[in-house]
Amino acid sequence: MVLAVLILALGCQPAKDPFLDLAEAKSKVMQVDDLNRAMDLVFSEQSYNQKEFEEKVSTGLNRWTSKILGDAELTAAGGDASNWQLDSNMSQLVEANRNLDLVVRTTRAGFLGSDAFYLRSCAWENRLAKRVCEATPVNALEYYRLAAKLQEIDAAKPRQTNVQIVRALHPELSEADAGALTDALLLFDWVVRNLHQTEAVAVTAEELPSQKLNDIQSENPAVNGVRGLGYQHFRWQLLYLARADYVERARLMLGMCRQRGLDAAMLEVKGQPWAVGVLVGGQIYLFDTRLGLPIPGTGPGRVATLAEVREKPELLDSLDLKLEESTREDAKYWVKSADLESVNALIMVSPESVSRRMFILQSRLIGDYQIPISDDPTALLKKFSGLAGVTPEIWDVEFQAHQFRHALRNAIAQSTFDDQVMSKVLWYYTDEAYVDGFAPYRSARDLFVLGRFDSDLNSNKLNAIESFYNLIYSDKRIDNLSLDRGLLARLGILQEKGQSAAEFQSRLRDVQQQMRLVRRDAGVFLSQSHFDNGNASAAANWLARMRDRDDTERWMPTIEYVLGRSVEARREYGEAIKLYQQAAEAQSHGNLIRARLLGDLTKTVNP
Repeated sequence: MVLAVLILALGCQPAKDPFLDLAEAKSKVMQVDDLNRAMDLVFSEQSYNQKEFEEKVSTGLNRWTSKILGDAELTAAGGDASNWQLDSNMSQLVEANRNLDLVVRTTRAGFLGSDAFYLRSCAWENRLAKRVCEATPVNALEYYRLAAKLQEIDAAKPRQTNVQIVRALHPELSEADAGALTDALLLFDWVVRNLHQTEAVAVTAEELPSQKLNDIQSENPAVNGVRGLGYQHFRWQLLYLARADYVERARLMLGMCRQRGLDAAMLEVKGQPWAVGVLVGGQIYLFDTRLGLPIPGTGPGRVATLAEVREKPELLDSLDLKLEESTREDAKYWVKSADLESVNALIMVSPESVSRRMFILQSRLIGDYQIPISDDPTALLKKFSGLAGVTPEIWDVEFQAHQFRHALRNAIAQSTFDDQVMSKVLWYYTDEAYVDGFAPYRSARDLFVLGRFDSDLNSNKLNAIESFYNLIYSDKRIDNLSLDRGLLARLGILQEKGQSAAEFQSRLRDVQQQMRLVRRDAGVFLSQSHFDNGNASAAANWLARMRDRDDTERWMPTIEYVLGRSVEARREYGEAIKLYQQAAEAQSHGNLIRARLLGDLTKTVNP
C-alpha cells in the first residue's frame, strides 16, 4: 500500500519544464560569455580609453561573479569562498593599508576598476616573459657566447642556442636548471635594455614636509604622495613609460619571473634593496638591476651565486672602478662580501594577488587565459627560508605603489584649482600625462611588449615597428594638425558640441605638444624593437640618428647603451667598449664594468 502511494505520488509530479533546462544552459553560456568578454579585453592588443577599459572589465567580471558564486560546481572546483582564506603572512600588511579601497575589499568577491590594469599587467608580463625566454635573438647574448667559446651556433633556434651558451658557462647545472638560469638571464637582460634607469629619488627629512601632497598623518611617505625609491609606478606603467629606477626594474623582472615559474626575490642588504636573487638548483643567482649586470662569477660569463660572493670577497671587490676607469668619489661597488652575513629575501606580493576575487577567478581561467594572478606567499617564503644566512619576508612595495598613486590621483584633481599642489605634481604632466592621453602611443607599446614585429599581409594592422615609425611626426605634420582630418580622427580630437573655437584650439596645442614628446620617445622604442627583432644593424642605424637630435637628451644614456649593445651584437667590440665608457648617469658604473669585462675577454678569446 505504501509503495502504491509512493508510485502514485511520483507519477503525479508535473514534468520538468524544458524551458528551465534552456534557461539554465543559457545562464551558463552567459557566465562564460561575461568572463570571456572581460578577459578578451584584458588580453587585447588594442589600448582603449583607460576609464572605459576599467569599467568594461570590472563590470563583466562582476556580472560573471554574481552568477557563479552560488553554483555548486564552483564549490567542487575549489573556487568557492569557503576555500579561500587570507594568507596568514599578509594579515599585518592588509591591516596597515586599509585606507585603500582595494585592500578593504580583500575578503570580498567583487572586482574594482583598478583590477583591470592588474590583470593586464599579469597578462603582459606573461606574454612578454614567454617571448623573451623563447625568442630572444642569439646575438643579444653575444658577450656570453664569446665567453662560452662557442663558434657554431644556430641563430634560427634562439631558445636552444641560448640554453647551450648558459650550459657551456655553467656545466655543473642540470639541463632543467640551465634552462631556468637562461630564463633569468634573458629576462634580466631585456629589462636592462628596455627600461631606461633613472636616478633614485631621495627626499631628506628636512624636505619631506614640503613634498607631501596631503595632510594625512603617516610614517609611510608613499601615503603622503612623496616620491621615493621603487614605488612610484605600477608595473604596467613601467611597460608604457620605459623608464624606472633600479628597484622598479627589479619589480618588473620579479613580475616576469613569477609568470615564468621562477622563484625569485629582491635581496636586501643593510636595509637597502640590492639585487634580484633567482633560486636555481638550491642556489641564489644574483642580478643587479642598478649595475645593469648579473654579478660576475668565478669565470668569464658566469653568473655569481650568493654563496660564491660570500666565500670569495674578490668577486665583489672586482666591481670597484679602477683609477683609469673613473676618478669619481663613488667609484667603489656599494656592497661588499662582509655585508652579506645577513640578507633579507623580500618576497614581492601585490594586494590584488592575495584577494578572494583573484582566488575565485584563478580557478576558472582556462586556455590562453590561464596565467598566475593569485599568489600563495607562504610557499615562496618557505623556499627561501631554508637557505643559510637568508631571512625571507613579505615586501610591501606593491602596496606602497598603490598608496603613492592614490595620493597622486587626488593631488592631480586638486591641482586644477590649487597652484601650490600643481607645483608639486608638475613632474607628472611632463613625464606621464602625454602617455596617458595618447592612445596610439600605448597601442604601439602593447605591440612591442607582445613582440608583434612581422607584417600581416592579410590585414591593414600595423606592427610595432611600423607603429613607432608612424609616431615620429615631422614638424610640418604637427604644425598643420588642424588641417589633417584623418590624423585628428585617429587621435580622437573632434570639436565637441558646445565647445568654443578657443577651447578647441587650446586642445589642439596640447596635443601638438604631446606629439613632440611622443616622437622623441618613439625613435628610441623603434630602435629597441629592431634589436628585439634580431636586427642589430637597423637598431644601430636608428640610434646613431637619435644621438644627433636635440630633443633626446633624457634618453641619451639608453641610446648610447643600446647602441653599444647593438654594435657588440655585430661583433664590433672596440666600438661597443667606447660607447660603454662614455655612457653617463644611473648605470654608468655598470657600463664601465661591462666595458672592462668585454675588453678583457676579447684579449684572450678569438672572436
